[in-house]
Amino acid sequence: MSEEERIRRLEEQVAFLYEHLGLAPPRAGDVSTDAELIALINDGRKINAIKRYRDLTGLGLAEAKDAVEQIERRYRLG
Repeated sequence: MSEEERIRRLEEQVAFLYEHLGLAPPRAGDVSTDAELIALINDGRKINAIKRYRDLTGLGLAEAKDAVEQIERRYRLG
């Protein structure tokens, strides 16, 4: 199986999982799924998460804080 075929099949499987779970796939440029950002949130490093969000988006402090808190409610593990 070619690399392109393998990638296409994996993308189909991921799309199926999103649909099966009733989730919308992340949009291009959606920083709320940034692995480093989510790790910072789950490690309780909120200030660092806000800094990371600001670096990714260029938003101000208040907007970034609100966004991180919204992401925190969605992704926090514990």
